[in-house]
Amino acid sequence: MCRHHNLKIENSMKIEKLKIENWYHGFTLIELITAIAIFSIIIVITSGVYSRFVSNQRRDIAYQQLQEDTRLSLEMFNREARTGYGSTYDTYSDNNSSVFSFRNQNRSCVYYRTNPDQDNHPFQRAEVNADPASFCSDAYAEIDSWQTMTDDTTVFDEVTFKPHPAVVTGNRLTNQGLVTILFTVHSAGQSQSALHLQNTVASRQVNPFRP
Repeated sequence: MCRHHNLKIENSMKIEKLKIENWYHGFTLIELITAIAIFSIIIVITSGVYSRFVSNQRRDIAYQQLQEDTRLSLEMFNREARTGYGSTYDTYSDNNSSVFSFRNQNRSCVYYRTNPDQDNHPFQRAEVNADPASFCSDAYAEIDSWQTMTDDTTVFDEVTFKPHPAVVTGNRLTNQGLVTILFTVHSAGQSQSALHLQNTVASRQVNPFRP
């Protein structure tokens, strides 16, 4: 009987000990609030870092697209100006836009400009099959439409043409003529700095343009 009583007391003590151990293994309200606060701070910091990462990625992609778009349009201009007649290089202003014209290798009048009537001032090209005896500036009014060479996200802040026409002496050229083009462009809706480009193209035509 005494032994059985002692066993019951011993079991009761073990149960009380387990209850005390379980109580120590739990979380208090203060501990839970502290854990939630720390977790919230980590979430806020992580979200900010991710947001900046996404923003930087978008900016870098937009800048790469800007460079590629500008490079392609400049290559097209270079190719045509290089094979055009340097003796016909000319520039003039129209509606606050600088226009560059010349006779290409097909003897047509070609025109390059930025369009001031559109928000992004796109780089454009036009071609007129003008009378060979006339100047391209005289045929400017005959342009029916302009071909836009750049994307809507590329904004041209400034384009300047600086031609140095070939000098004709008799039936020969003393130089072949060249043109320098200066670009200032940026990507629409992006805060990165503008892209400044300068390129000089020399005509490869060894003879002056003749009607």
